[in-house]
Amino acid sequence: MSNILESVLSTILVDMINAQNQANIRSAQLAEEYVGQNKTVELLQFFDVPSANIKSFDFELKFGLESTGSPIGKKMSNKLSELISHSLQEFVQACMEKYKLPIGSDEELKKFIGYQWKGGSKKSAGLSFEHDPKIINDSNKFIITLKKNIKSLTDSELFLDEKERAPGLKAILNVSDLNSYNGDMLCSINVKAEIAGMKAGFADKTEGEGSEKETKRKIFLVGS
Repeated sequence: MSNILESVLSTILVDMINAQNQANIRSAQLAEEYVGQNKTVELLQFFDVPSANIKSFDFELKFGLESTGSPIGKKMSNKLSELISHSLQEFVQACMEKYKLPIGSDEELKKFIGYQWKGGSKKSAGLSFEHDPKIINDSNKFIITLKKNIKSLTDSELFLDEKERAPGLKAILNVSDLNSYNGDMLCSINVKAEIAGMKAGFADKTEGEGSEKETKRKIFLVGS
């Protein structure tokens, strides 16, 4: 899901293994005290050596998700920005000349086109061009053409090049950041982890000849 989430889960699981390891070490130490040659309390040899095994561990991890990166690659994003900016500038300039609009009207015309791009609204946007049928007609034609050009560009080229990493989601685990999330936006996963005990075995193998002989021990694990 994300490097952060992977790190948290792996840390928890490693801590479980370390906890089990420390428990095993302590049990081994007690075994020496119970039945070893240096035992101090004779009666302990008749008692079971106490040990603890983690059979399963349940925990709930709460986190939030936020989008990372652009849904398209940087190269494609730049091309689309250039296409839209250039096309818009050409259309606005053409309208300024065609309808002999006063100087300074270009910015308001751009706002109007943005308004039309979003589908307009029944409620007045307070723009001087929203009641001009000729400019409304021209802007709608421009938007249709621009959308076709955008589709042609995106259909002809890849969104991401080979060197770009696909965008995804980032896990938010910081408590202070999670306070800004409501219950509907929070995610959680329930993890049930179980430690499977394995028996350690070994095989001694002698290599070399004469005085050069060397015994090496190979360790292996088998399920218990």
